[in-house]
Amino acid sequence: MRGIGPSAVNAAKTSCNLGHPLTDGNLIHRKDGSKTCWTCHRAYMRGWNKENRAKINVYRKRWLDRHPGKMAEMNKKYSGRHKKYRAKKREEARDEFGT
Repeated sequence: MRGIGPSAVNAAKTSCNLGHPLTDGNLIHRKDGSKTCWTCHRAYMRGWNKENRAKINVYRKRWLDRHPGKMAEMNKKYSGRHKKYRAKKREEARDEFGT
């Protein structure tokens, strides 16, 4: 991209504001065309979840009350597949970023 406008400046960035590399493995491409660092996004979401834990628990309890038996059905369907997938992704992230 040519020029000195905001779009050109942001497109040329190779690292986020905190210095994390904006490589394929650490990059989120948003629908609006912006880029975000996965490492910073994870840190933001950890803080957001911590601040909103009470709201999240209320929502989950309400959902479970409205959908009796659904959680048991989902647990039976997925039976550890998600845990294996997340463990694999965490291991890959550790190897790649050393975090």
